[in-house]
Amino acid sequence: MAFIVVLDEQLKEKLVPACKYQRFMKESVCIVVGLADVKTSSRWAVVDTTIALEHIVLQATELGYGTC
Repeated sequence: MAFIVVLDEQLKEKLVPACKYQRFMKESVCIVVGLADVKTSSRWAVVDTTIALEHIVLQATELGYGTC
């Protein structure tokens, strides 16, 4: 599992198609990308990554940041 914080405006624009063309994504301050390594834990990798991302959302909300 790994996370990448994307701040670069051009890279955020390139991520829009991966976000089902939700154009507002490129307007965000940052995008946190979660990467699941299905080779090391094919059964639970995606679930574990999703849980970790949800914890990031909960902490951001606690700090007063907007999340999506």
